[in-house]
Amino acid sequence: KGRQFWSFQPVKKPAVPRSKDPAWSRSGVDQFIARRLKQEGLKPVEVATPESLVRRLYFDLVGLPPTLEELAHWTGKLSGGKRDAALEELVDTLLDSPGYGERWGRHWLDVARYAESNGNSRNALFPHAWRYRDYVIDAFNADTPYDRFLVEQVAGDLLDHDNIEQQNSQLVATGFLALASKPVIKGKAGGFIPDIVADQIGVTSRAILGLTVACARCHDHKFDPIPTTDYYGLAGIFSSSQTLYGGGGSNMGGAPATGLHVLVEEDPAAMKAYNEWKDQVADLAGRIKTVNAEVAKLRPKRVKGQPAPKLNEEQKAELAKLNKQRQQLTVQLKKLRANAVDPPGSAMGIRESGKIVEVPVYIRGETPKGEPVSRRLVSVVAGDSAELFSSGQSGRMEMAHWLASDNNPLTSRVMVNRIWQHLFGTGLVRTPDNFGFNGERPSHPELLDYLAAEFVEDGWSIKRIIRRLVMTRVYQSSGGFDAHNYEIDPDNVYLWRQPRRRLEAEPIRDAILAVSGTLERDRPGGSVVSSHGNKLIQDA
Repeated sequence: KGRQFWSFQPVKKPAVPRSKDPAWSRSGVDQFIARRLKQEGLKPVEVATPESLVRRLYFDLVGLPPTLEELAHWTGKLSGGKRDAALEELVDTLLDSPGYGERWGRHWLDVARYAESNGNSRNALFPHAWRYRDYVIDAFNADTPYDRFLVEQVAGDLLDHDNIEQQNSQLVATGFLALASKPVIKGKAGGFIPDIVADQIGVTSRAILGLTVACARCHDHKFDPIPTTDYYGLAGIFSSSQTLYGGGGSNMGGAPATGLHVLVEEDPAAMKAYNEWKDQVADLAGRIKTVNAEVAKLRPKRVKGQPAPKLNEEQKAELAKLNKQRQQLTVQLKKLRANAVDPPGSAMGIRESGKIVEVPVYIRGETPKGEPVSRRLVSVVAGDSAELFSSGQSGRMEMAHWLASDNNPLTSRVMVNRIWQHLFGTGLVRTPDNFGFNGERPSHPELLDYLAAEFVEDGWSIKRIIRRLVMTRVYQSSGGFDAHNYEIDPDNVYLWRQPRRRLEAEPIRDAILAVSGTLERDRPGGSVVSSHGNKLIQDA
């Protein structure tokens, strides 16, 4: 019965309605919008001026205003007789700019809860998080197909690779599952790991599927057909993996330390220094172990019911010598670890733990109780394939390919809705993280499915879907006011005009710096270097 809900239905590409106003409707998207406008008794406003459209495209696609020279150049071209060709040229120029990846990569980083520190009561730094940020920017600029982009982030460590660069990139991609705030204490009943897993389930289901699966940690979902057993089936997948976020020790309070991915052959000299440090740590730890063994041998064994044997003077002197030696070695090891040398090319991420874990249901999400739940996907979506896992791996590979499947009814819908949201202010579904019962219903359900189908047919290309949308007449509409339209549709749900949108803090800051001449610009083909995603942050 749960599968009868609209978002769990398969994506079916609808026929494009015939428009009675071909002068306004330039694309299939326009025709869906035009039909709904007519049904609601609305008329679209005029097209935006060339100057407004140029600025809109610059802010939407690269997050910076055009320079005065660029504004004059493109406004002149759009005002000429070949407006459509000039517009296509401008859009392609911006999409080919490095600034595009910085602007749109940031949108994904928001969804992926990117931060460079823990953000909890003890705000420990994540000094290697920037590698994931750069991976996202590079993926958007390279127009990595969205399905591949998802698979790399969930199971990049398990994928085959053709060269070292690709291997490193896939390891860095798994930082998606290692980011976010970590609790600073272990808690009871092994509570630290379940909290990490809860975050991984939450971000994966919300970001990719638009579902609030994390609600099923403590009880069956109150509104969506997601039982608690589905939650703990997913928990088994992530519990069978090891999350690598670094930290630990004094840096993260009582939270257990973890390692990091070591990227291959990035800096031979740094790798040599790291290996030397690691060998010194291993040598000192081995020497301490040897001393402990000698101390254990020296101490006489106690026999039950008899007084403790006493050491002679020679034995006492030897024990004191060993204790002093152990103390000195322990101090040296502590100093060496305090001055730890990070491996070159360290990256946050996830890897197989080597042990398959099936997790029991936790009462109130805290206390393990009952029989373990077999690893599984979200059954209302996955159906009969929900529990098809290989015995030797965690199941992340199967999960990744299921998430990125052409047949998954949620993945393509959720992503095209996010893209629409960033171009029009709100999504066709106005709750982009919740496609469940408590979320909003789509304002244009057929258009949403049309775009989701086109997205998959285009090879999951984000650049192509963005280009398709910004070339529409509805995107190019002005923000002009119309009293009649406003009376019928004050919230502009049916897009009779381009909505006015607040510009985020980062583009505002970058615009101020650009105007003042402070911001670095690399301008071949309109490219930019901007503070909301640029790689200069690391140098700063």
